[in-house]
Parts: sequence; structure tokens; C-alpha cells
Amino acid sequence: MTSHRIKLIIEGLDIDDGHVRLEVFASELQKLHTALGRADAHVSNGKRCSFFAVVGLSHSSPATIELEARVASNAMHDCRTSALSLLAGAIEAVQRGEFNENSDFELLNDIKELASPVGETLKAARILIHDKQYPLTATLANAVKAVQAEQEECITTVEGMLERVNVHDEANVFTIFPDVGPSRIKCRLPEYLTEKGIGAIRRRVAVSGVAKFRKFTPFPHEIEATQIEVYGVDAQLPGWYDLLGLAPDATDDLTSEDFVRQVRDEWE
Repeated sequence: MTSHRIKLIIEGLDIDDGHVRLEVFASELQKLHTALGRADAHVSNGKRCSFFAVVGLSHSSPATIELEARVASNAMHDCRTSALSLLAGAIEAVQRGEFNENSDFELLNDIKELASPVGETLKAARILIHDKQYPLTATLANAVKAVQAEQEECITTVEGMLERVNVHDEANVFTIFPDVGPSRIKCRLPEYLTEKGIGAIRRRVAVSGVAKFRKFTPFPHEIEATQIEVYGVDAQLPGWYDLLGLAPDATDDLTSEDFVRQVRDEWE
């Protein structure tokens, strides 16, 4: 019987007697949940088919939390095995240094985030999937960072919903959820566009500027904005009655019937 369980095993720093600090534990667990959710959505064409339940928790050194993937009530398929295999395969690809245009770089970034605390706020960490252990190491994180560092830039325009804003300490970072391509794009607005960006939250926008593309990826992950166009909401758009009489001379001396008939004849 295939196991749908995954274990996260983490060790605290010696300075903390091997105990894991609460904020570090919570952050690492959240990062794992993000990676699992992304893998699950990927194998089910964007719609989550699983949820994850805590079925084991141990403080004995090292600290261990065991999760079990369970089929969601509204799921059309059981994607649990495929999702866990995808995550395991992504870790193995990083270990081998295999990156190409088919790599899921958002999932690889999740793996980097999971491994980055090791040596900083964690002494060690590893994941157990399908009874195989995958060490989360600084080497693993650095392999992803090296690929992410290789990027190109060009001027472009992206369209989508503008959501999530962080203006703390003048960060001025917004998140665009584009119509096509990646699930999200980080958008950095200069000071003179910040107020306009705040007013555009939850609105469709077109952002132009210098876009950054990581190696192997066809879509930008970040854009340094120089211009932002905010589209009107439906309630602000003109209705049919607002358009009546807007262009009274559009058909010259022809009646509307004769004008339509003439256009149809030209099509033929």
C-alpha cells in the first residue's frame, strides 16, 4: 500500500540545546505546506485535490512532524502519490543539478526556502517521502540560488490583477496576478507610482517597465515598473444607453439598416 505520509525532521542549534525556536518551527512548517500545496495543484491542473493532516508530532531529538495527504471532498481524482513524487523528484533534480525549461522553478524556490535556514537558524533538516530521506542542506539551497542568479532583462508590459502590497520601510512591492504565464509576478514601484499602485489594489492593471527573466523561464518573475495603467471596474464602464447618440455622424447620410447592409456586402 502506497504511503501518503511525509515527515519533516528538524534539529535546533547547539546554542539552544538542540531545541527548535517556535518562530523557526512555524516558518519551516509553513514553507513545507506551501511546497506541498504547489505540488498538489501542479499535478491536478491548478485545482487542489488534497489537504494535509498532522498525524504525528514528536519533540524528542530531533523534532519531527508527520503529515498525511488526504483526498479533498470535492476532488475529482486522487493525486496524492503524484504530488509527493513531484516534490521528491524536484529535490532529486536539485541534488543532481538538473535544471531546464521544464523545471518548476516556483517549486524549486520552495525547496530553497526550506533548506535556507540550515546553518543559520537550524542545525539540520530533512524530509522523508515514500520512505526515502532527503537532506535539506545549504548546498541544496545554493544550487537553486545559483540558477536564480542567472537572469536576463528586457522592457515589457504585463497585465493582471494587482494585489498584495508591502510599503513598509519604503519597500513598495506589489504582487501582480497575470492573465497568462506565471501565477504571480513581483512588482516594484518607484515612489512616484506608489500612491497610484495603492489605489489600484484589486483592480486590473497594465504595468510597464524592466522585467527580469530567470534562466530557462519564458515569463518574468519581477518587474521594475516605470508606468502603470489602471483599468476601470465594470461599474465605471459605459453601458449601452450611455453609447446612444455618441457618434451621430458615424454612418454619414445612410440609415443604420443601409449602413449594416453595405458592410455585409463588403465582407462578401
